[in-house]
Amino acid sequence: MPDTPLYLVEIRYNVRIPVRDGLELSANLFMPVPRKPDEKFPALLEMIPYRKDDWRYIADHQRMTYFAQRGYMGCRLDIRGTGSSPGLALDEYTRAETQDGYDAVEWLAAQPWCNGNVGMWGISYGGFTAIQVATLQPPHLKAIVPMYATDDRYTDDVHYLGGCLTASEFALLLAMARQPGRVFTRAQLLDAIHGVAFESYERAIDAHVKNIRRKIEPDPRAPRYLLTVYGVGYRLTDV
Repeated sequence: MPDTPLYLVEIRYNVRIPVRDGLELSANLFMPVPRKPDEKFPALLEMIPYRKDDWRYIADHQRMTYFAQRGYMGCRLDIRGTGSSPGLALDEYTRAETQDGYDAVEWLAAQPWCNGNVGMWGISYGGFTAIQVATLQPPHLKAIVPMYATDDRYTDDVHYLGGCLTASEFALLLAMARQPGRVFTRAQLLDAIHGVAFESYERAIDAHVKNIRRKIEPDPRAPRYLLTVYGVGYRLTDV
């Protein structure tokens, strides 16, 4: 790294970002302190369901402070229905959630401290989100860096492989639904498969399958993004 002095960092908690259906999602902003009047910065967005104000508090502060010290505004957004954001989280990577990402990108770009350039990044969930938001072509989204992610969740997702929901994943969902708040061992999760009335969950599973089969098809008219993907075991087509 060059010997450039690091920026001081200002953190703004619970900043509300409006989205198209009227909700205001909660974000923590990690802001470089300008060194000169009217200095503006690019923004980096990570949107995930892992609560920023408790579960991911320390990790978020470490990563986003690093970016802010080097001249990038870091935005850590709780997706709708999780953490400090209102709404309902009905499934992973829903259409509404992806549209929220579009709106968040454009909101960040319009702020007086932003130079109009926005990137997205994330590991696993955040990587999937970055890829899917990019397909909507937000005008100010310039780059994405998804890690451990893919554009084809039906055949190449850690939870749902080649048309089959993994047994361990199904056990976890059922066990947590029946006993919320309990911490399960691996053996207990596997045991939870037996004796469950699977029929009562058919509707929820069917809805999940329909959502996960939404294959991302790149629009040939779409701009190409600077795209970096890390993660052995995932495949990615051109976005």
